[in-house]
Amino acid sequence: MSPTLAAKVERLRSLEHYCYQIAHYLLGNDADAEHASIGALLELSGDPELLCCGEQDLRKLARTAAIRHACRLSAARSEAGKRTPVH
Repeated sequence: MSPTLAAKVERLRSLEHYCYQIAHYLLGNDADAEHASIGALLELSGDPELLCCGEQDLRKLARTAAIRHACRLSAARSEAGKRTPVH
């Protein structure tokens, strides 16, 4: 593994639990929180700031990504529920 890739993996692993905690707080269940946190981590993996920002800025990026993905998932679930016919 290249040094850059290893550094990315290490930084992303340090954010896994944090992203999950935020998503779980917002979504209220394990499955959706896992899905949202994976999306947030994937987003962060492509962010050029990942390797050059400090810890505080990194947590802010992670928090923003986790909230964004949790909100998207919640909106998608809500929209899907609206399309479900009531019997």
